Amino acid sequence: MSGVTNVEPTSRDRVLSAAQQLIIDHGFVDFSMRELAEVSGLAKATIYHHFPDKQTICHSVVEIEFADLRDRIITAAQSAESPVERLRAVVDELLGPQLERRLVVLLAAHEAVGLGMHFHSIIKRYRNEMVAPIVDIIQDGIDRGDFRTVNVEMTVISLMGMMQSYITHRILISPDQQLDNIVEHTLDLLLN
Repeated sequence: MSGVTNVEPTSRDRVLSAAQQLIIDHGFVDFSMRELAEVSGLAKATIYHHFPDKQTICHSVVEIEFADLRDRIITAAQSAESPVERLRAVVDELLGPQLERRLVVLLAAHEAVGLGMHFHSIIKRYRNEMVAPIVDIIQDGIDRGDFRTVNVEMTVISLMGMMQSYITHRILISPDQQLDNIVEHTLDLLLN
């Protein structure tokens, strides 16, 4: 047996995990603290011990999702030498196996008005941290002559928009439909 031990999730972790699932199933607004207690298997008093209200729970879930997405983008952006391969790795990561978790980010953007100003500060902070590695890849590609000269910031916004559209389509409209070669298609649209 290896030296790895199973670590039991804390009650706070259980609340956040249950909240994430409820957000995916019902959205931020449409789940109750009673449902959260049932799904997490914890008493409402335990939930309130960790979080003063539902909005704070939602902020915490969004923060976790944005941090995870940022870390995945940074790792993918450093995964190869060539700008084309690094960009491919970023697009593949964003459209890959963690796709369903992106629904939390989509729902958060959709319901942003009800989540308050703290939510907007989370989005602004993580947006810059997620976009910077992609900006660097595109600028490096331009500098090396691999990419044509473009407005880098607008190109990143366009790329993120294409991916968000695919994610929305895949998760909300046609969850069973597999669009073959979506990563290569997205890169082709971007690069050519």
